[in-house]
Amino acid sequence: MGIEHELVNDLDEFLDDPTYGIVELGITYLTRTGGNFDITYSVRFGLDGVRK
Repeated sequence: MGIEHELVNDLDEFLDDPTYGIVELGITYLTRTGGNFDITYSVRFGLDGVRK
């Protein structure tokens, strides 16, 4: 859980709701040979109500 602030998006345009809360849940599995499996689910909620 946390808060993120995005200055510029991937297209170099400013966002209407750049600050948002984030909730993330993940599972990681390491194999004996050094392999890594990672599954993550995250949800972002805009603080101004613009981003869903």
